[in-house]
Formats: sequence, structure tokens, C-alpha cells
Amino acid sequence: MKPIDLVILAGGKGKRLRSITKNKIPKPLVKINNIPFLDYLINYLSRFGIRKIIILCGYKGNQIYKRYNNTKVNGKIINCKIEKKEMGTGGALNLIKNKISKYFFLVNGDTFFNINLDNLKKKMDKNYSAMMVLSTEFKKSKTKKLLNLKLNNKSELINKKSKLINSGTYLFSNKIFEYLNTKNQSLESEIIPILIKKKRIFGVKSRAKLIDIGTPNNYKISKYLLSKQNF
Repeated sequence: MKPIDLVILAGGKGKRLRSITKNKIPKPLVKINNIPFLDYLINYLSRFGIRKIIILCGYKGNQIYKRYNNTKVNGKIINCKIEKKEMGTGGALNLIKNKISKYFFLVNGDTFFNINLDNLKKKMDKNYSAMMVLSTEFKKSKTKKLLNLKLNNKSELINKKSKLINSGTYLFSNKIFEYLNTKNQSLESEIIPILIKKKRIFGVKSRAKLIDIGTPNNYKISKYLLSKQNF
């Protein structure tokens, strides 16, 4: 598969991190060891065979836009798109449907997942609209969304109890836009369940390190874990 695009969702308000953001900065820009979290994420992911990086900005997105738009990291150009109104993760993604490669990665802007994107590309099955990477680090989940996920004998996702969780890392084909519109939509709560029901998404398991900064406790833990990464 040729180099493809990478999309980072960076639109959340980070309500649970108000004690740290003070409602002055977007969650992906909170500093970990004096470095914005988004820097860690971009520096790592830009190492792989991707064409460009698109950051979808929401809350206080002008700060992210000012820092990253039209910059380059490891030779990869970064473009930022700011929502004019709150669109949700699904609606925000739909804004770039004509500006994205046929296949593209999507990751959350508040989660660092130490996984090799080039190896993931080799696992994409063109018979599906999406691939989700499932983490085995069940206890580190910050949310109750999509905890009960299991793989059937075809590696298709089914809603049954297991200790696999959604890592927030996806590989989509442009067929995903058939399920999106310009309304406020949640990718996790609305779109992914439809894909599961229609058997349009499959999963792969990973034991890679999952670092989530979504809560004050996880934020503290991330200071230690990210200091151990080799950037």
C-alpha cells in the first residue's frame, strides 16, 4: 500500500482535565514533562510511511492551528482544519472527505499508542470499510465506550464481553464516508456500532503500550511513561 494520510482527532474539551487545562488550552496541548502531548504523538507517528498529517481541531482549535498548520515533522506536512461549530468525531471527519487519501489512519489526539503503522497497513482487508486496533490493556481504558468488544472467527467485531478495548486507532477506506454526514455525529457511539452490525469492520489485537491522558490520574502516569519513549 502506498503512503497514506493520517488524521488526528483533536477537538475535545477535556472536561476531566480542567484542573490542568484551566479551560485555557485544548486537551492535546497539555504539557507532559514541559512538552505538548501532541508533539509526542506527531513525532512518533510521522516516522511511518504516511503522506501527510491532518489535525481536526475543535475546542480552542486556533491554538493547535497556530502551532502546527503548514509545518513539517520528519518530512511530513501538517494541515489543520478547525470546526466552525461542534461536529462530533464523525461530523468533523466528514469535513475532509474530499481531501483525504483512499485509505487513511485515524487516531485520537489524547492517546499515545506505541504501534507500528506500517505493519498495520499490511493487515488491511479491502473487503471491509474499516479496521480497528484493539488493545489488551483493558484496565487503562478511560471510557466505557466500546469496552465489550470481541472478535469472531473472521476477526470481525462483535459486541460481547471480553478484555479487549478500542485503542482509538483505526485504518479506514474512503467507504467510511457513506456513513457520515454534516451533522454532529459520534464516531464511537454512532458510526462504529453501525459498522459492527453490518459487518463492515474487523479488528486486530495489539499488546502495544497504551498511554491515555484523559483523566488527572492518567495524566500523572503519562509523565513517567512518555519519558521512557525514545523520540
